[in-house]
Amino acid sequence: MQRILPVLALLCFSIASQGAMYKWVDENGVTQFSQFPPTRQEAEQVRDTAPPPSEDPEAVRERLERQLEGLNERQQAREEARQQQVQDREAKALRRRNCETARHNLGVVERSNRIRVETAPGEYTYLNDDERLQRLENARQRVREFCD
Repeated sequence: MQRILPVLALLCFSIASQGAMYKWVDENGVTQFSQFPPTRQEAEQVRDTAPPPSEDPEAVRERLERQLEGLNERQQAREEARQQQVQDREAKALRRRNCETARHNLGVVERSNRIRVETAPGEYTYLNDDERLQRLENARQRVREFCD
């Protein structure tokens, strides 16, 4: 609404500053209005009278408000789409980092025959073969989950 008022004010000023208006009846009996008089016919100069609005001002205001609402909705949709793109990029970057980590962990488990794990602060133990195979399967599952 704030954008509409200056436009309407400029429109009113431009109409007021247009200069003289001329009125005449053409050969078909139709009344004509123009800023320039006809060349082959006499015309009456009309002053300070604006033609009636072609549309109801209330209808014009409502139409402009609907257009403004549509503009606001489109702007909001664009902003939501932009935010979704940012989230998609962040999710893709996180997935890529998780994939790299999963591949690294899989490589460590595959290369190591003996894997030492911390059971308590400062206490370590080695995985037996079944536990190592379970860790290997978990690492492969992570690679399948995070890597395409």
